[in-house]
Amino acid sequence: MKLHFLVTHDVHSQLDSYLNAGVLIHQLRSEWEAAGDQVLVIDLGDHMDRVHPVTEGTLGLANAHLLGKVGYDLWTFGNNEGLTIPTKIWPRLAEAMGSKPLISNMSWLHRDAENQFEFDRQRIIDICGKRIGFLGITANFNEYYNLIGVHLQEPLETVRAGAAALLADGCDLVIVLSHCGLTMDRSLAQSLPGLDVIFGSHSHNVVQQGEWVNDTLICQGGKFARYIVHTALEIDLLAKGAPRQAATRCNLLEVPAEQDFPSGSSKFRSELFKVYQQWQALAAEALGQVMGRIETPYPHQVTSPSSLVQWVTHQMRAEEQVDVVILNQGLLNAGLTQLDVTAGDLHAACTAPINMVTVRIPGKGLRQLYAARANPDIVYRRGIGFGFRGEEIGLLVLDGIEELDGNVLVNGEALCDDKQYAALIADYLLFSRVFPGTEACVKVAIDTLFLRERMATWLNPTKL
Repeated sequence: MKLHFLVTHDVHSQLDSYLNAGVLIHQLRSEWEAAGDQVLVIDLGDHMDRVHPVTEGTLGLANAHLLGKVGYDLWTFGNNEGLTIPTKIWPRLAEAMGSKPLISNMSWLHRDAENQFEFDRQRIIDICGKRIGFLGITANFNEYYNLIGVHLQEPLETVRAGAAALLADGCDLVIVLSHCGLTMDRSLAQSLPGLDVIFGSHSHNVVQQGEWVNDTLICQGGKFARYIVHTALEIDLLAKGAPRQAATRCNLLEVPAEQDFPSGSSKFRSELFKVYQQWQALAAEALGQVMGRIETPYPHQVTSPSSLVQWVTHQMRAEEQVDVVILNQGLLNAGLTQLDVTAGDLHAACTAPINMVTVRIPGKGLRQLYAARANPDIVYRRGIGFGFRGEEIGLLVLDGIEELDGNVLVNGEALCDDKQYAALIADYLLFSRVFPGTEACVKVAIDTLFLRERMATWLNPTKL
């Protein structure tokens, strides 16, 4: 007898691809269970990404209902579920999934009427004559989680204590669902010899046959539902005392295109697509809502001056009363061309989950940033990671700084290298450090609104 694990992760709302993955999971589960084997289906987080209009318009509920239709036994949060989906929606995600998320290192900073949702800290499943204990961990972004009243413990200590508790409870195997990245997973395997399998995600690595670190198997399958991680445990071999490496196999199953599925899969595909269409319609309705009005259109370009970015940075500098607002134009994706602005227009203009951060920065750092603002080696580079959802990184705008007769001025006064300035800067720039000078920033505060949500507050009310 075999126990099969089918694992998805980092789909990032590539929903067309996921529909194929969901059909494949349903097909394989049916085949293997008919043959007498057992199957557990797992998602490791970042299935949701508000870059997709359907996810944005439903706050992730479309994703959760698709997962619920496919049928998942275990799931955990990625940073997209944890940091981009409002906490009030979390119970509805769990309801759609049919179970609570397994997040061993997450807790509320304080409990009140809004913070009553419970996470599973561990899960024990008795299957195939084995008692299997599961832990779930997600990446520690406490600077941001603390803003929403949530705290994350360090993954290593969480897993150390959790694994010991599971083994004391009689578990034969300990499996970790990790949204912490391959480097952290390797560290866990090296530090904690009692772990059997780590299903990993977050860093988007493609590990074709899995990777053994001591006696721990680490499995990870890239991103965007291109692969499903398949791990099989030979229960009979384990029962005979075979080594873990002889009784455990991992491989990545490439998700085929729709036309390559057998005809027998069409019924479930139709059912799954119907769920998608229902939520697609709800998303379109939500994104069609008019949020307000602008007095003039704001077109946008990434590598040449942008009216939209100029409007955004001017508004922020006036509102926050900082010396400089720093934003790269590639973080915005489209202009606001209609005077009546819908939620969908704002989403199209700024699909990235970007927060603005108030920082202190010395004049020397500002001078470096200003000098590099139009560096073609940076401006035309493809942005990747840290919440970036566009193409090129784009020009760097420093609203509040100008150059006159060869002198760099901040609000009309000469830039002083030793002076500390107050600036508002996109968090992408702090994380990625693609422009020199950002390393000198000292964080003061983080805006709790995404940039597009902040933009919505500047619109003039409309009479509907």
